[in-house]
Amino acid sequence: MHIKRLSALLIVIVLLLSGCVDVVTESTETTSESVAPITSIRAQDDYYGYVNLETLQNITLEYGETQAGSFANIDTEQQLLESILRVIRSTEKFPTGSCEQIVRDAYLQYIDFLEDDAAQARACRNVEAELQKIAGAQTLDELMAIAEELTLDYGCATFSNLVVQMDFFDPDEYAVAWFPAGEICGVPLEEVNENTYLAEPYEKRIVDTLRVMGKSYGEAEKIAHEWMLRIIDVAWATDYEIANAADPFAYTTFMTNAELDAALSNVSIRNFEQMAGIVDPPYGGWLIMDKGQLTAIDALFVEDNLEELKAWAAYDFLAQYGVFITSEYPIYEEYFPISHETAEIRAIEYIHDTFPMVLSDLYVKDHYSEETDRQLTEMFEEIRESYRDLITGSDWISSDAKLLILQKLDQIRFITGGTALEQMEDDPGFLEVFGDDLFETRRNAERRDIARSIEKIGRPRERTEFGMPMHMVNACYGYDNTVTITVAICSAPFFDPAADYYTNLGGLGAVIAHEVGHAFDSNMIRYNANGVYDPSWLPPEDMDAFRTRNQIVREYFEKHFTVFDVYRVDGQLTLGENYADLGAMECITNIARTGDEYRKLFENYARIWCELSLNSAVIERLSEDPHSPAIIRVNAILATTDAFCELYGLIEGDGMYVPPEERISRWK
Repeated sequence: MHIKRLSALLIVIVLLLSGCVDVVTESTETTSESVAPITSIRAQDDYYGYVNLETLQNITLEYGETQAGSFANIDTEQQLLESILRVIRSTEKFPTGSCEQIVRDAYLQYIDFLEDDAAQARACRNVEAELQKIAGAQTLDELMAIAEELTLDYGCATFSNLVVQMDFFDPDEYAVAWFPAGEICGVPLEEVNENTYLAEPYEKRIVDTLRVMGKSYGEAEKIAHEWMLRIIDVAWATDYEIANAADPFAYTTFMTNAELDAALSNVSIRNFEQMAGIVDPPYGGWLIMDKGQLTAIDALFVEDNLEELKAWAAYDFLAQYGVFITSEYPIYEEYFPISHETAEIRAIEYIHDTFPMVLSDLYVKDHYSEETDRQLTEMFEEIRESYRDLITGSDWISSDAKLLILQKLDQIRFITGGTALEQMEDDPGFLEVFGDDLFETRRNAERRDIARSIEKIGRPRERTEFGMPMHMVNACYGYDNTVTITVAICSAPFFDPAADYYTNLGGLGAVIAHEVGHAFDSNMIRYNANGVYDPSWLPPEDMDAFRTRNQIVREYFEKHFTVFDVYRVDGQLTLGENYADLGAMECITNIARTGDEYRKLFENYARIWCELSLNSAVIERLSEDPHSPAIIRVNAILATTDAFCELYGLIEGDGMYVPPEERISRWK
């Protein structure tokens, strides 16, 4: 089934425009021909367009934006500005270490720094001093010692991709993990792997980095070119099947210290650990995702590459602290362009970068209520109960598998603004973070983050720790069988405490059910109830049944739906997200009963995915984004939902009609 041309023309009209655009209903010239304005769309032909036509026609894309819509319409920047201004204008003496005190002190220090020439000069000298240390290293051992210093003193990890994070084989513990790099010195590895000529433009910043270090242009150009060749070697050794996998952690293996020693030729595991600030971890090895890239990076560490490795260390350091030198080194200004935002907005950006979780706490205090928490808690449990009903009623799953799947469902933990409030406490230790000026505070904050990460080594892990700040408009399912719903997404059109239940169910309820659905999608079905990767946790015949259904779902999305009447989604790339959407719709429609409840639910479901995107961005995402385009997330899911087809009386010939025998389901 092709989406009706009526809707496709609308999208083409508004997406072919560029720059600052007001979308109006007047005809717009996209070629030599004029296209008549669209005034109405039938629900049976294109429900996404039917619900969102007027909104799409009135969305404005600001200059430089590629998309706008429901997610972008939640103006967290303005909300944060209001919260910060409330705090800094208050005469109240906030408790020591409270989010209010930290935000106010950080804001005032930022504003003061803008007018303090002496502080700016000191910051520049501090950066220069570290660059001189890097430039003065005479051996690899000296350079690796400097890399350790950069990590521990500046929170600037370089050379070593080691991090302390959740153990995928035991989510209640931490582990030391080596994550494959997606880029080195700003060079995207996959891009240069596909075409080495694309590497050339990235050399300029490496050249400029070396010039800031005191190299002549000729010296810098030679070193940068040699370094680019080494980066290309790493790009060729990287496994992009892992990098692009919907579930890259399924490729994770544990390598013991002995296995790592055998695999590394130039740098010992202790060297890599120390460069990451880690000393004698008790785990006996690392989690590894791409051994090939690890060994390729190890191969870089030879004395002949000393100057090139210095360029790498300096690049990473300046990526973090280069903003403090631009007044003295105009050559670096283009990488940290002067912001034309107000000082207040720049202060928010600084606080967000430096103290994201502090700002998160402030946002929760100002924008999360007991009533919201009560309604969300009720919705969580009703969604869980609906999934329980669907799973229990599935006749293609064995009884043994149902018990295991239900156990996983029951063990899902929800992380919300309520969780944040429970964990929130004043931290007087933050007083030590504030230095004499903005540079010192930024350095101390980065150093504190690294130290706190290292302190986790050997400790048990709490599954309700935060993976994202609460002022981010987002929701996610975690590998440890948790669902995070941020406070920011608890806003209209997703959620409105004053709205009726079924409107909210079609909005935030669909988002929550989507994240719960990920627990059983084509990727996460291989993780057991404890969140451990274990493809054998379900009986083999049930796993085979899930795999068989995967092919049916892939074919449904690739066969029936197109974008711009031309492009098709990649059914394999989008399989996990499509399953989560499919399961979510089954879950929430299983809760509704009357036609009016269904209508409210369907309308808000279409509304939350409303977005206007440049056509080039839509086409590009088709090959990269595991999510289907918004119009397909709505129409493809609703077209296979019996309650929707019955409510709107879909018949053969309607744009969204799919024959009953070709409709799909996650659980039926």
